[in-house]
Amino acid sequence: MRFAAALSLLAGGVVALGGCARGCGSSEPAPVASAGPREPSALPARLDGPLRGCTEGPALPAPRYAHASVSLPDGTAILVGGRSATHGAVADAVRVRADGSLRPAGRLAEARFGSASVILLDGSVMILGGLGDGGALASVELYDGARDAWSKGAPLTAPRAYPTATSVVDGRVVVIGGTPSPEAAPHASIEAWSREDPVFRHVAEMAHGRSAHGAVMLSWGDIVIAGGVGTDPAAALPLEIFDVIRNVVRPLPPPPVAWSPAFGLLARDGRPLLFGRTPDGPIVATYFDLRSQWLIPAGAEPLSAPSTGELAYVTTREAEVFVASAGTLARWDRRSLRLAPTATLRYPRLGFALTPLEGGRVFVSGGRAREGGEVLATTEVCDLSP
Repeated sequence: MRFAAALSLLAGGVVALGGCARGCGSSEPAPVASAGPREPSALPARLDGPLRGCTEGPALPAPRYAHASVSLPDGTAILVGGRSATHGAVADAVRVRADGSLRPAGRLAEARFGSASVILLDGSVMILGGLGDGGALASVELYDGARDAWSKGAPLTAPRAYPTATSVVDGRVVVIGGTPSPEAAPHASIEAWSREDPVFRHVAEMAHGRSAHGAVMLSWGDIVIAGGVGTDPAAALPLEIFDVIRNVVRPLPPPPVAWSPAFGLLARDGRPLLFGRTPDGPIVATYFDLRSQWLIPAGAEPLSAPSTGELAYVTTREAEVFVASAGTLARWDRRSLRLAPTATLRYPRLGFALTPLEGGRVFVSGGRAREGGEVLATTEVCDLSP
């Protein structure tokens, strides 16, 4: 159970990120091993301290965690999939309106969590891979926001759970890494899809297989690949960069400090900003210098969070960067190069998703009350405007 053990390490006991990795994302990849129903526990007590800008939002149609969140061009967003209160995969989707209200947005053909998501040039959303109740998925689904309809896309070349997907400047979708099963080593392969050639094809290999990693596109289109879970779950993976023109991968200099296996990546005003956590706890921010292609330390902030798996990252439409732990949201201050705590969630939660809204607000949805605890349907809207 290599991958499951790694995710237990990351979560203190799961993408997205991620993956989404990663402008949206679940705060932790969920454990892969499927668990049976649990006895429900009481809702968590509210966190002590000031409630700065967070208010109760509308309840989700059903409890979920480890779901995807994708911001759409029209100012709305969509929440996709996740894991249910019985830890099975979820198939339904929920549209988040600009005011934070919710409405149904159809259902996936295959329930999933730990998938990758990307917005295509025509504004539609592509959901790729992930884990279903039967294991890792290679299937791809497309959401047309204008018609509020789902359709099937060309499948990936291999099943991938917790990969990343990036829409690059030439219109291609580049899918990196992911794991084919809980017991298997993660993929080192990279595949790509385009409108002109609407099938996924293998294009390159990384030196290190990885899943639950981060990927950020540079201003000229290349993709920095960082962190994640490799063959050795306890080992920090080196950074690599994918040249989208030549379809080759090359190594990058190591980070200035030792980072834990998983961390997120964000870009601010064209300059990539990488967030991670050191083994002794502090969150570290590092700029990727576009000229020298070296990592430059940009400060560290001991934002309270007991494990890397509880971190989530989001960029709002105003290009503000926020980092969230189980109970605190912090704004990245470019002047002081520090994370400034900005808001306190009403309820502590793990495995939640962050969704940027207009006006510096962030929508917080779902999650678990604590490790192994109640799966939540509650939401919050946090006003993080200056």
